[in-house]
Amino acid sequence: MTQNLQKIPIHHPNIVWQEVDDGVVIVTPTAGKVRALNQIGADIWRMIDGHLSLSDILQHLNNNHPSIPAQQLERDLDTFVTDLSNRQLILWQ
Repeated sequence: MTQNLQKIPIHHPNIVWQEVDDGVVIVTPTAGKVRALNQIGADIWRMIDGHLSLSDILQHLNNNHPSIPAQQLERDLDTFVTDLSNRQLILWQ
């Protein structure tokens, strides 16, 4: 994992988001962009609260998605939070 598992992500304060069905929609008002997250992406997004570390989030994913191999969940989490960070949708505590 390229991200340090002890890092704590938090939503960027300029982001607007809403839960819809089994997912989440994120809106970047200044850029006018809308992103829809799938179920696992939405699970991760909901846990990004400024208190939980990436390690906490990974443990939750492993507990709640036992059919997905742990290494795959770790790679997916890393890819997802790196993308969120690069798009300035999250910040790090």
